[in-house]
Amino acid sequence: MKHYISTFLVCILLIGCSHSSKKSVSDSFEPLPVPILDLEQASMPGNEGNYEETVRYIPLETNGDVIIDKRRHILYCSDSRIVVVNEMEGDVFVFDGQGKIVSHFNHRGQGPEEYLNLQIHIYGTVAVYDEINREIFVMESRGRCNVYSEEGHHLRTFDFSKNKQYREAYSFDSETLLAYDANTDTDSAYVFLSKKDGRVLSRIDIPLKRRLSNTSSRMISNGKQLTTFGLPRQQLLKDGDDYILAEMSSDTLYRFTRDKRLIPILAYTPSMHDSKMLVAFQPLKVTDKCVFGFKYVFDLSEKASQSPKTIVLIYDLEKRQAFNYKGSPDMDYYVSGYNVSNTDLPAGLFIQNGFSDRILKDLEKGELSGKIKEVAEKLNEDDNPVIQVIKFK
Repeated sequence: MKHYISTFLVCILLIGCSHSSKKSVSDSFEPLPVPILDLEQASMPGNEGNYEETVRYIPLETNGDVIIDKRRHILYCSDSRIVVVNEMEGDVFVFDGQGKIVSHFNHRGQGPEEYLNLQIHIYGTVAVYDEINREIFVMESRGRCNVYSEEGHHLRTFDFSKNKQYREAYSFDSETLLAYDANTDTDSAYVFLSKKDGRVLSRIDIPLKRRLSNTSSRMISNGKQLTTFGLPRQQLLKDGDDYILAEMSSDTLYRFTRDKRLIPILAYTPSMHDSKMLVAFQPLKVTDKCVFGFKYVFDLSEKASQSPKTIVLIYDLEKRQAFNYKGSPDMDYYVSGYNVSNTDLPAGLFIQNGFSDRILKDLEKGELSGKIKEVAEKLNEDDNPVIQVIKFK
């Protein structure tokens, strides 16, 4: 791996030192620089060893009122609550940690206490579950937020400041949300919002050259024609009590802790500000030991598709090395492919969700064993999805 990086990317972790006049072991320790992921590295070895293991499978209850669509989004998953929305129909389902339904509601409409849609991946609606207060926030791109109880009772409505384009958000504490503002005219992408009235309370400042849009134009190989491609980006993730700041305009990935410390985790090269940049990285899961995500490679040949080639990578923070991820030997089954999905999860966990018909087909083929086979043998073809909880080691 090449080890070059522009000056503004070089971030050194500060290690606290003793004020004693006597020199201790920590005084003589020299901190390592932030590791660098070289996205232009032509080839990377396949990973060895196990980075993930299945913790459990959770079949979500199915009944006449609780039917989850193909276009679903899992907002939240913990030991006590799982929250799922049907994006097209506007349904909100709250399950307990075992997948049993607790409540559900649908307030899609045009009234003052309703939301226009829950289409998170198309219209940019943001939905947040707050387990502390048992509230659900529906933040719409039109600048309005409706807040409901778990049971669907309308609690309050507030409007955001003008020119705000909140694309991702999570509950931070009992009084505030942490949100990503996609409006590139603002200097600070990450803001703390009041859960009471939506006011901006404070911001997180990270080193930025300038804010970038998630679309970019490049000259194709004939030298005469511009092509525009979008960079699929999730710029705010969560890992337990910590938040992962993956701002596209910054070539460094940060961890933001509950006590508000900003810690650089991983730097990227080449810079996203490089006009000839044809690679990008989307982190999907970050733990204290690894960064897992997608590498996107764009092709500017005349016949190329605007969709990038996707390569699954894992960066081992302890080995300081990137690998083409081929899966873990201990993982004998995945209920679905990996999805870019901003789900609020406990530390170190990742989830997949797959529909019963596909799992049952694999059962008929004799491809299942262990826990998933036990689950599959109790499924019906029209049952709701099964959630697979995966732990990254």
